[in-house]
Amino acid sequence: MVVAFGLPAMASEPADSLAADMEAVELKGVEIEAKMQSTSAKGSVFIPTKQQRDAASNATDLLFRMGIPELDVKPMGTSVSTISGESVQLFIDYLPATEADVEGLRTEDVRRVEVLNFPTDPRFQGALHVVNFIMQKYEYGGYTKPTVTQFVPFQYTDFNVYSKFAYKKMTFDITTGLLDRRTHHLGSSTEQTYMLTSPTGAGYAQERNLSEGSSHQIFDNAPVSFRASYNGDKAQISNTVGFSYSNTPRQTLAGAVDYGEGDLAGHSYDSRQSQSSRIVSWNGNYYFILPSSFTLAVDPRVRYENRHSDSYYVTTLYPSSPIVNDVRENVVDGALKFNLHRAIGDRHSVALRGQGTFINDRLDYSGTTPYKNVFHSYTALGGLEYAYTYGKWFAKIDGGVIGEWNDINGSMVKDVYPFGHLNASYSPDSRNSISAYVQYATTTPGLAERSPNVQQSNEFLYITGDPDVRNSRHTTLFLSYNWMPSNRFQLSVFGSYYRIYDRLTCIYDSYDGGRAVIRQYLTDGDFTKGQLGTSAFYAILPGKLYVNCALTQDFFRSTGYYDQNRNPFRFNATLSWYSGNFGVYGYYQSENRTLNEYGTYVKERDSYQIGMSYFKGGLNVQLAVLNFLRFNYTQSVSYLETPVVSQISRSMMQYSKFNVALKVSYTFHYGKKVQEGNELEAVRSGQSGILK
Repeated sequence: MVVAFGLPAMASEPADSLAADMEAVELKGVEIEAKMQSTSAKGSVFIPTKQQRDAASNATDLLFRMGIPELDVKPMGTSVSTISGESVQLFIDYLPATEADVEGLRTEDVRRVEVLNFPTDPRFQGALHVVNFIMQKYEYGGYTKPTVTQFVPFQYTDFNVYSKFAYKKMTFDITTGLLDRRTHHLGSSTEQTYMLTSPTGAGYAQERNLSEGSSHQIFDNAPVSFRASYNGDKAQISNTVGFSYSNTPRQTLAGAVDYGEGDLAGHSYDSRQSQSSRIVSWNGNYYFILPSSFTLAVDPRVRYENRHSDSYYVTTLYPSSPIVNDVRENVVDGALKFNLHRAIGDRHSVALRGQGTFINDRLDYSGTTPYKNVFHSYTALGGLEYAYTYGKWFAKIDGGVIGEWNDINGSMVKDVYPFGHLNASYSPDSRNSISAYVQYATTTPGLAERSPNVQQSNEFLYITGDPDVRNSRHTTLFLSYNWMPSNRFQLSVFGSYYRIYDRLTCIYDSYDGGRAVIRQYLTDGDFTKGQLGTSAFYAILPGKLYVNCALTQDFFRSTGYYDQNRNPFRFNATLSWYSGNFGVYGYYQSENRTLNEYGTYVKERDSYQIGMSYFKGGLNVQLAVLNFLRFNYTQSVSYLETPVVSQISRSMMQYSKFNVALKVSYTFHYGKKVQEGNELEAVRSGQSGILK
């Protein structure tokens, strides 16, 4: 007999809940096997085993160990994407989760994991791809979970403490931590050629070959957040306040720089930077179950950030002309979202969506190119949504209009544009599902891309934005098939097509009478990315030995200023083994080659690691050995080719070389009946108008 199980998130199970989609009972003689996964037209649901829950150190580690074919999760990672690379938003009991939520989660209390595409539940705030953790519910009590992560031989220590206390319908969360990172391996080595013009009018090629000699960076971050939540039969209310301080008091780079032969060779450079940021924020999440099958979700937020950024660069060829860029920035931004949803019988639902955002940004540059900028950006969105559910079929269509107003130093740029999504799914049974969606949307340039000022980047390069730069439209097509024949094997196959029209990119042109080059943000040409891929999970020995792998063939096509094609292939694989309170995994990811929308072709080196874990009671110890056969710091190599600039750049990162990561957490439990979940979010930095 195969038994399906799942626990409801609230007194009334929402439309997107997949608990009811688990197959109920199937007779198989006297054999008893719990069905741990199911797929339907609305999405997929997975139930982690006790072994997976006990072994995982946090929410993303749990997803990694579960090996869900629809998701791409790296070991020791904090982000989750679909197998096609699209961003996935994490929720815990229908509340948004961020990195602190992920880290503080008590994985032993996860009852099921729901993977949703284009969900209709208004609490998901219009997210396209969602992972929702459903947690065990209790009446009162709490827990405290300290976690420390240490990399060796590098100086990297991340310590944080998460605490939760619940009493009846109220839950209180607080998190704090300290990240201290010190590295002597960062920056990049570059080989550049600039096409310049001599005073006589003749063109010539100016070399600039920079190699890193020494570097040192100190970075500290200290966040603290507090949240109070109410979870009742007819309402779910949450308010979060937070503060975060980040500081880079020192970042120095020094090395050799050559500009050619003879007197132009054998020079050196010195670069120094410092940065700091202070953030204060408030986030609210309000959900109400109203009469006549109506529900309402309202999500307001406000954030203030103060940034300081100072940089200094000088070479021995131009000792009297250092490049200095000191910036003071103050940003206030906020948003208000609402979603009024109504179910009409068992098959139909409609929703009215609205959203407004604002950003007020003031920048004060001093140094080589002093200037002041004042940005005001406002958007307003209105849309309608219709969903149809009938047996094995599910379809959803939504669309609307967005208005955008950007004021830069008194110059206003306006745009009004439509958006739309169409999603359709069919699931003949709980083992098979096929889905497709079409998206039409707009990509909006950020504040930095709209900057009207010119800033010197190095001896021969200047950068600027364009206040009048246009938005770019894009379309996405996606088709996937999920097959889950048993607990031992799951498979996902997909194909995708993405095209952005007249996309935002970087254009290089002659500047200052031909004595330099300027990089501008402009719209030019189209960019297309296609994908074909598959991902699979197989339990070689259930409860002991597991393997999962993913294969992807990418197709890149760029037109206009960057006219090129690239068709790289990539794959990754994980082998996991468990015995009692111990676990071991091996992970390999092949070289990742991509062509981005800015015309740069990037080759990111392959990576591999072996991880070991011990888990018992509230103790969880993770040990990972990364890139154990590599002894240099090159992380990636990027190539750029234009009529006036050619560049090969090698980026350095300390984690690319052999290193060891140790992570230890312990959960102190107090109270008899604990209500856990909805882990607290940390404060993160928002959009900046600083040119880079």
